[in-house]
Formats: sequence, C-alpha cells, structure tokens
Amino acid sequence: MKRRLVVAAGAVFVSACSWINPGPKEFTAVLVSAPPEAGHTLGGSVDAIDTDPATGLLTVRGWHMLTPETPKQELKVFAPEAEAVISQRVVARPDVVEAVGNQDLANAGFEVVIKLKPGAELSRLCLSIKDRHYGKRVLNPHSPDQVQCTPA
Repeated sequence: MKRRLVVAAGAVFVSACSWINPGPKEFTAVLVSAPPEAGHTLGGSVDAIDTDPATGLLTVRGWHMLTPETPKQELKVFAPEAEAVISQRVVARPDVVEAVGNQDLANAGFEVVIKLKPGAELSRLCLSIKDRHYGKRVLNPHSPDQVQCTPA
C-alpha cells in the first residue's frame, strides 16, 4: 500500500521563506569590564539617558550600526557602576536609514535598561559594537552634557 504525504502549499511557502529570510537576529546587550579598546571609530549615538534614582534603573536609548550580516548582534556596555542589564529591545529607526543611506539599519534603534549598584551614580558610559560591514564602533554621546565614555 502506498502512502501519500500531503503538505499544504502555504506550509511549504512559509518554510521556504523562513529559510531564505530568517528574520531579524537576536539583539543582546551585555556588561563588559573595560571600555572599548583602541581601534573603534564613532558610529551610532546615545540619544538619551534617563535615570530613576528610586529604583537605580538607567534607561539608555539610541542607535547603533549593526547590520543583518553580523551574526552576533551584541551591544557592549561599559559602566563601572552597573550591576546588570535588565532588558533590551530593538526600535525601528527610519531616520537612521535616511541619514546613513543603508536600509540594513532600519532596526538600528535600541533601548537598554541597566541596573546600577545601590547608591551609585553613573560616571562613565561606553557603548560599543562590532559589525561585519562597519567594523568596530563606539556610540557617540548625543550632547556634551551626557555621561561620556572617557573620564573627565
């Protein structure tokens, strides 16, 4: 007796499309114990830093230059007073696509929430990435009154 395998055409199409376009990579933010080493160039921006002294949470928003060709979508966070990255999320940034001229940066925006050590105030903040296309980049503070990567 012959058996016939019947697969819906939609299932085949979805499977094929998933293989061709696997979708966005997972974006993570990790604490690192040292600032970025030499060789990083500016690329991206820290647009806003909001601190909640009552909870010790720091929310950092901005954009990076991580393209889909980069297998490990990782934002490295150096902040001596930080004890953990609580959450991270991707934010659509059509303004970055327009400014840089690269459609691969459509989801280059981010929001990262960091837990500071009890009673600590942020003294340094360095955010960096390593991209397959753009290389090693450090994110630039949006304004001079923001916490800088280099000590005062």
